[in-house]
Amino acid sequence: MKTRYMHDYVCIPSVLREHGYRTEMVIGYHRDLNRLHLFMSRNGLHQLFDRSDFPTGIEEIGMSASVGKPDGALLDLMRTRVQALRANGKPYFLAAMTIALVGTSIMVGTSFRVSLQHLWGDALGLVTAVFYAGYILTVKQLREESSVATIMARGGAVTSLALLPIAIFSGETIMPPTWYGWAVLLALALISQVSGQSLIAYALAHLPAAFSSVGLLLQQL
Repeated sequence: MKTRYMHDYVCIPSVLREHGYRTEMVIGYHRDLNRLHLFMSRNGLHQLFDRSDFPTGIEEIGMSASVGKPDGALLDLMRTRVQALRANGKPYFLAAMTIALVGTSIMVGTSFRVSLQHLWGDALGLVTAVFYAGYILTVKQLREESSVATIMARGGAVTSLALLPIAIFSGETIMPPTWYGWAVLLALALISQVSGQSLIAYALAHLPAAFSSVGLLLQQL
């Protein structure tokens, strides 16, 4: 949201800082890329950690170290910062920009430069990200009082009932026509849904939602 005051935008770090939060951000590349350091310092961020703040000896990504530190090292630095911020005893907000997110920005930027026909897909991707974030936060909250099995069973039943009418009216084939199709469907259900989502739900009871969300960016690898 634009304002008429000194800051260009009202950002989350600014709002949190007014309410006593310490706000930090971790990135794997140089802080001057796209003038990120200038923008964040003007909009409420207390401290920005970039490639120069990582431990020595970490190999960088890209030819001539052009991209930055790998996401694994970034997650390690985030864990260190979370421990330090927790020890401080005050509320905090820790954000991160992984190499995976930088790559996503490049992919979306290609759609803007080449053709407008991909913009609709990019918009749907952003909407999906919002709903996925809501799902992660909801599961995190439910894990405080419910087991993984309960969340997966109830969530799967409600989602199936909600999506079944959409699948029917879309005109798509509901039942696989071959045994191979059934095998693929069963493997998808057991590996991606039952195993994958159950492990995510289990981890959310022991890890912060923000840290878990950053880690999930590595799942496509």
